[in-house]
Amino acid sequence: MNEMDLIHAFKSMLMVAREYELKIDEKYEELENILLEEYDLEVVHTVDHDMMDSMENVYQLLNK
Repeated sequence: MNEMDLIHAFKSMLMVAREYELKIDEKYEELENILLEEYDLEVVHTVDHDMMDSMENVYQLLNK
């Protein structure tokens, strides 16, 4: 698992939290903004090939 896998996992958790209208701590919002700037990520979280690769890496880590 690499840094981008963690970023995809973090952004996915934020997406789910927003979908369920959960209160998101400001520190998570700030980190998301930093990640958006540093990695030139889209504001809208889309599932793409890299995201699917990250999902596989997380699966492999958890399935050991």
